[in-house]
Amino acid sequence: MTNRLSRGLGIGAVTALLTAGIATGVASVATADDAGSTAPCATQQAQVDRATAKLADLQTVFNHEKRDLKKAQHALAHAHTAKAKKHAKVVVAHERADVATAAKAKKAQVQRLAHAQKRLDTCLAGSSATADPSASPTA
Repeated sequence: MTNRLSRGLGIGAVTALLTAGIATGVASVATADDAGSTAPCATQQAQVDRATAKLADLQTVFNHEKRDLKKAQHALAHAHTAKAKKHAKVVVAHERADVATAAKAKKAQVQRLAHAQKRLDTCLAGSSATADPSASPTA
């Protein structure tokens, strides 16, 4: 009985916290929408900023994977026993796969960044054309 009661109270407390969190999240989304309406291309700029940060992170990962591959290749070159060489070859194969995966992720992120930048440029071109009253001829 006590276990059921405490479980029920725990579920009720979690539900209350989630409800409060969802209400706070909705309020913050509404605030973000209000803030986004002041800048015409804020969403696109945020996407470009996030994509740039992610690309920097992926570049770091790629550099670490290449470093690990070079270490594995060095270990393979300096392995003396057949068992050590066999193990080093397996490690090199895994590191090559990791480098290939990191390169693929980096290439995809470069494309995402290019598309986000294109959307931002389009938005900026569209907002400057509509915001500039001297661009339209007046009679």
